[in-house]
Amino acid sequence: MFTLKSPSEYLSWFRNRLTPQQKTAFFSTVLTGFLCHLFILTNSMYNHDDIRYLYVDFDKPELGRWLQTYAAGITSYFSMPVVNGILALIYAGITSMVIVQMFNIKRKLTIFLSAGLFVTFPTVAVLYSFMFAADPFLLSCLLSALAAYNERILQLLDNIISRDDEFEVVGKANNGEEAYSLIKEKEPDIMLLDIIMPKLDGLSVMEKVGKDQALKKRPEFIVITAIGQERITEDAFHLGASYYIMKPFDSDMVINRMKHIG
Repeated sequence: MFTLKSPSEYLSWFRNRLTPQQKTAFFSTVLTGFLCHLFILTNSMYNHDDIRYLYVDFDKPELGRWLQTYAAGITSYFSMPVVNGILALIYAGITSMVIVQMFNIKRKLTIFLSAGLFVTFPTVAVLYSFMFAADPFLLSCLLSALAAYNERILQLLDNIISRDDEFEVVGKANNGEEAYSLIKEKEPDIMLLDIIMPKLDGLSVMEKVGKDQALKKRPEFIVITAIGQERITEDAFHLGASYYIMKPFDSDMVINRMKHIG
């Protein structure tokens, strides 16, 4: 059964899930960005674009910006320096959390300096001159960081498994459709699967495997994901997951789970 939690319960859950390094990265980015960009957050900079786009829906898929209209609509299509700017800082803070996790940065001073460099870097700071577009473009930075992080996780898992003599990596997939094809072609014993993937998510992959009567061999699934929602966890086990591991994960835990299955 799906149950809704109060905002305070969700906040508590997120707070307990975050590492001290991630918290430092988030607050360093938000506070540094707020102090550095305080003037533009509280004043309008009347450049050509800002006057022209006091209201704009960014509906320009012909430019390849199909997501921008939805990202900008989160705060409305009006140019509102405070609202757009604060949401942009939140996106920047989460991006710093991803970067810290991706590069495994531990020292607080290094995290603080990295966060300050990111939020004041010219290509980021210039977005605040065009406040009407600051939040969707910072969201794009966050999505880019997440894509890079997922690629690094894939490489990390490859290295972890390759170091153990009991296992052999028979293939890697960059999206759900590739994962499903890999299962049919390689017939692996164990499949490490993320919930969020392009084209086909992890739950859909397990569902297709379960329904495919032509499959000679179905792998044991270990789900590795950043999503800890109760309903998704239940669905994963219902579809055949043997284990559900949350990111960030410990390499020894992954190997131990695989050996337990094997």
